[in-house]
Amino acid sequence: MGSKTKFYADLMSFNSEVTGSCTLCSVRFPDEVRVRFLVDCGLFQERSNESLNKSLEFNPDSIDFVLVTHSHVDHIGRLPLLVKYGYRGPIYASNEVANHLMGPALSDCQAVIAASTAVKSVAPLYSEKDVSNVLHLTEGKDYFDEWSPHERIKVTFFQNAHVLGAVIIFVQIKYENDAINLLFTGDYNDKNSFFCARKLPERITSLPITIIEESTYGTTDSSECQPIFEERFKEVLSEYYNILLLAYSFGRTQEILYKLKCMQQSGSLPTDIPIYLDGKLGIKYTHIFPRLNISERTKDFLPENFHYVEKSARDELMSTRERKIIITSSGTGSFGPAQFYLPHFLPNKTAYVAFTGYTPRNTLGHRLQNTPDGTTLKVGGVVVTKRAKIEYFNEFSAHAKADVLVNFLKDFTNLKLVLINHGEPETKLAFAERVKREVNPKMIGILDRDYWFRVDQYGYVKSVTTKFG
Repeated sequence: MGSKTKFYADLMSFNSEVTGSCTLCSVRFPDEVRVRFLVDCGLFQERSNESLNKSLEFNPDSIDFVLVTHSHVDHIGRLPLLVKYGYRGPIYASNEVANHLMGPALSDCQAVIAASTAVKSVAPLYSEKDVSNVLHLTEGKDYFDEWSPHERIKVTFFQNAHVLGAVIIFVQIKYENDAINLLFTGDYNDKNSFFCARKLPERITSLPITIIEESTYGTTDSSECQPIFEERFKEVLSEYYNILLLAYSFGRTQEILYKLKCMQQSGSLPTDIPIYLDGKLGIKYTHIFPRLNISERTKDFLPENFHYVEKSARDELMSTRERKIIITSSGTGSFGPAQFYLPHFLPNKTAYVAFTGYTPRNTLGHRLQNTPDGTTLKVGGVVVTKRAKIEYFNEFSAHAKADVLVNFLKDFTNLKLVLINHGEPETKLAFAERVKREVNPKMIGILDRDYWFRVDQYGYVKSVTTKFG
């Protein structure tokens, strides 16, 4: 029998769309003890939201610990700012993230920000020293092990197939004989090209629980994402000489390389067509992948006739008349070597450009998707006319589709509250309606900058408008 002593966890998110992920949990115990922790502290990547990166909406000194879901910069990119402003507590992540993946991501992020601010003659958001301090504070944890960042809080990381090193985070907050159970999916998927994630154990799915679930593809079902890339590529190879594949440096780039290798093995991609990878971070992660020892596929995923591209060799590569495939970042086209290649490819009718992942609004990829052929636009500071063939593929997405997200929730037998986050506003609302219809938890909310939610050991208590809306 529980103590029935009321204690609370207040949850608020500082992002309203699909970047800048950062959720604050503030726990208030009956004996006046307070514990505050963050789940992620990400960078806002759209240019329209850059101003949100310049400050934190909370006092870093008040945070007791930080939990990291995965190493994408929209989930970790403001950790150095947190440290710069005084945070000195622990940061917990999976062993892969802590020991291999976070360092390259944050170093690259810092370099990109520094280069951008140098042009504007303003101070960078944070320094290399701040990045180093983050890595010093970060501690790796094993999957499935339970551990305590605070004497009244237990945490377990469960493997998540969003990308290598990603986790679902289970947090149990205890007082006397009662507990508040929280589950943060982070960016979620049940499988990827390299491995499948295990289902959560019944000891978790049977608990009275509040789940904070992403909704990036909350209006798209898996049936709408048929694997057409390989079949389409056969046509592309006969029509176009210059093929540019835009991919996120971590995860997507390596999946594309593995896909091309499989296509070579099946005979749908000739091995005499050279494949090039450009982008410092993508190359670094491609070297790291085999060392992570996640599965047999991560040990040997590179196609034949594969080459890394040095920055100094880009002009020569572009000038060659050979049929070629170039993979580069950023996945949205807004940053990285894409800013060099796109001005060359877009005006060329013999060029083919494919975006292999989600392109949020206000990114170049999203803009190109809605730009008619023959339109003049500015890319990388260069004025070009769009004539290249541009296509988008969602079959490689690292995010689960709506049906998978719904099925994930159906595994829980005592679902008290679902808080939906990490999606475009209209997508979150539509997904909430579907969750209500198909899962019917006790309560559903939208977790964004507009409201904070109070939960206790019995579920939803109330929600209140925030000053951040």
